Amino acid sequence: MKLLMAAAIGVAVAASAQAGMAADLQVETPVVSSASNWDGTYVGAFVGYGKGMAYQPDDESDFLPDFELPLEGATLGATAGADFLVSGRVIAGMVGDLAWSRLHGGQEFYSDVDINWTASLRGKLGYDAGAFLPYLTGGLAAAVINVNNNTFNVSNIHFGWTAGLGTEIAISDALSLDLLYRYSDYGQVAYDDDIHFSATAHTLSVGLNWRF
Repeated sequence: MKLLMAAAIGVAVAASAQAGMAADLQVETPVVSSASNWDGTYVGAFVGYGKGMAYQPDDESDFLPDFELPLEGATLGATAGADFLVSGRVIAGMVGDLAWSRLHGGQEFYSDVDINWTASLRGKLGYDAGAFLPYLTGGLAAAVINVNNNTFNVSNIHFGWTAGLGTEIAISDALSLDLLYRYSDYGQVAYDDDIHFSATAHTLSVGLNWRF
């Protein structure tokens, strides 16, 4: 009888020890967050360079037939926006920017055209690839353009559209590098009774965005 009791006690002790060891070996399952590093609002600054063209339609004036003037110069601006994780790794957002521009073109004894300021309000659709956010963007565009053709010197606000593609690269939890190409069509505006100008531009920019 004593032998049976000793055996039972031994089995119980062994079982208890094994249970304790199993508990010690348990590893907690990590909690995986569904949040995106790109989700949230941000502000930033950028510099860029662009080339474009100013047009005066050939059917508008006998004074400036077939007028096309190449434009080229730098841009410097600020941006603000917000991105949201909408499904899986799909990021959607809105972004606006305002930039000082020095896109200029001139022909001696003919005309000088300057794009002095640009702005845009754009939608944004991207893919969360971890440290990278490739995206497409497009929306409304505006520019202040000055035309001086030796008979008048006038500035007007042009409204049009813009579209492009870019990618953001995470530098830290809050800071990212933003590389962007955009094409902009600023539409046509009357500068005189029979003289109209339109302008387009291709721009490349690099910026820094800070998320909060």
